[in-house]
Amino acid sequence: MAVLHRIRDGVKYYFQHTDVLLMVLALVICLFGLALIWSGCQAQQYKVNPERVMMVQCIGIAVGFVGMIILSLVDFDRFPWLWIIMAVFNVLFQLSLAIPGVGKEVNGNTSWIELPGGLNVQPGEVGKIIFVYTMASHMSLLRERKNSIWTLLQLVAHMGVTMM
Repeated sequence: MAVLHRIRDGVKYYFQHTDVLLMVLALVICLFGLALIWSGCQAQQYKVNPERVMMVQCIGIAVGFVGMIILSLVDFDRFPWLWIIMAVFNVLFQLSLAIPGVGKEVNGNTSWIELPGGLNVQPGEVGKIIFVYTMASHMSLLRERKNSIWTLLQLVAHMGVTMM
């Protein structure tokens, strides 16, 4: 019983100290996306199973929200060097598609990587999330010198390397 009380208190503390409006807005956007996907699946020219597509999207949303909650519990200030590792990982992950046999073709596009368990991922989509984190961390690191041309050049280089 004590464990349940600790869990309840932890959840209560979490929601008291998080941006609930941001979470609600993210959920509303996801629901709007689901409505658009459902509408698109109803078109006769597409031969898809709407229930399967909706199930996959709902699972993706659930995984995304769990990931959002887990990441919101991490104090990234304790790892000031992590952004550099993530930036290097991002570039290497994007470049992995240039290796013959790594990219899987899906609908004529070879920008997918198949992971174990049949899960396909687009490095570009993962890269967008990583870019937001690395750019924010880089900008935070340079905030004291924000009016310097050297700072601007570093941030432009960061964007350029990521967009290659």
